[in-house]
This record gives sequence, structure tokens and C-alpha cells, in this order.
Amino acid sequence: MAPVEIDTSWLITRQVDELITFVPTASGKPLMLVVSPQEGVNLLRQLAQTGYEGAAINRSLSTQTTVRAALNNELLIQHNLRLHRDKITPLINQLKEEFKLNDEQIVEVPAMFGYTGYAWWPNPVNSVFVNGKLLVSDPRGALIDGRDYTQEDLQRRLAIAGLEITFLDDTYYQNLRGSLNAGLNTTRIGEEQAFWESFTQQLGQFSQR
Repeated sequence: MAPVEIDTSWLITRQVDELITFVPTASGKPLMLVVSPQEGVNLLRQLAQTGYEGAAINRSLSTQTTVRAALNNELLIQHNLRLHRDKITPLINQLKEEFKLNDEQIVEVPAMFGYTGYAWWPNPVNSVFVNGKLLVSDPRGALIDGRDYTQEDLQRRLAIAGLEITFLDDTYYQNLRGSLNAGLNTTRIGEEQAFWESFTQQLGQFSQR
């Protein structure tokens, strides 16, 4: 398979996993999680429409503010809507074609970005899957009846995957415009069979067609 080129030039970290990640499902078909500034704006609008304009978002971060103040920041809102139109929508269309994904395999995850390409609140797409669990940055969303609205929104969106989601505190990295995987890594066990043996088998199957 040929490499897939993804434009990350507008991100401060310029890392692909700030934009997309794949998680397994019980059906065997993976889900592609993709950042969605449009859904980030929609999430704030939902909070405002249900009477939580004064709720704090980005709690304890250098970008802490309220839902009302964020929505009143027209430059920030329009910046994120343009990002979605000019960067994310073309990316989704590209990857649907490259990976032959259907719409049910694509989950748009609310996220917002500052003007220099940093995650304005912790980006849930920048996550780590390990042993059936998805490790995700704590988005520090609005607290509604003591529960984080943004956390629960993500859990609803990923319910089909049946994953256990664990939210981690990455305040230190977030305030430095970093991300979750700046402090995490995993080791994985590969196939016991040597790669050249697997490759030879695939060639043999191909030649028999």
C-alpha cells in the first residue's frame, strides 16, 4: 500500500495523531476518530441553548473561559469553522477514499484550535489504545450536575466501539501547547512469524489467483 499524505502543516505539533486515530470495534471494522472544529463549536452552542452559558470550559487551563465568552469570540469561532471547511472536510473525503471507509466508521470528535494550531482544549483524538482501553486527555469541559459534558459527549459518540475510556490529566502538557502522547508511549508484541515469511506467503496467494 502506498503512503497516505496528510496535511499537518497548520498544526503547531504537525503530528497526524492530532487529526485522526483508529480504534477497534467488536464487529472487526475499525472506527476512525477525526477532530472536528465544527462539532466543537456545536458542542458550545448546545451548552448555551440548554442554559449553561456561564459554565466554565477548559477548566484549570491557561485558556479557561466560559461558554458565553467563547461563543462571543467571533474570531475564534470563525477560525475553527474555516479550519473545518478548508482542512477537515477535505481530509475526511480523502481518507474515505484511501481507506474505503463508510460513514458509520467515521466519528467526528469535538475539538477546537487556537490561531497557531494548538488544541484549544485537550484533544480527545490524540489518544492511546491499550489492552481494550482508550486513554484520552481530560477535556476539562463544562460541569453539568457534577459531570463533565464533553467527556460524556465523547462516550456517547464511541458507545458503538464498546471501549472503556479513561480520562487522564495532561494539564502540564496542555498549558505548554503539547498533548497526551508527549507523556505516554506503549510497547507492542509483534507477530512471531518473520515478516519475510509472511510476505512470501502473501506473494504465493497472489500468484495462485
